[in-house]
Amino acid sequence: AVVIIALCGIVTAYFVREFSTIGKEISGCLVIVASAFIQWFVLRDSPVTVQGSVAVAASIVAAALYGAYPLKLSSPPSSEPGDDACAVDESGSALAGRCVGKEGG
Repeated sequence: AVVIIALCGIVTAYFVREFSTIGKEISGCLVIVASAFIQWFVLRDSPVTVQGSVAVAASIVAAALYGAYPLKLSSPPSSEPGDDACAVDESGSALAGRCVGKEGG
């Protein structure tokens, strides 16, 4: 049992480190759908309720929307010497703490 708990901790730490916050939430949606399917149809130990069905439907819709319109993350600016890369917001102004070699950060 101790080895299994330790392996779960290692997998969780890797998952937290490698995935974005959005990816973690989408995986939570998939866990809801999978656990509901297993409880309702495989184990048959839980009745299908309206509240459970709405939760599963909302999770499926959330995962489908993210799949259709994924969040596009920009790469962080390079921190190499002499690089003029600078992160800017929608108005074109430099974001504080994300500029290299320019004023404003």
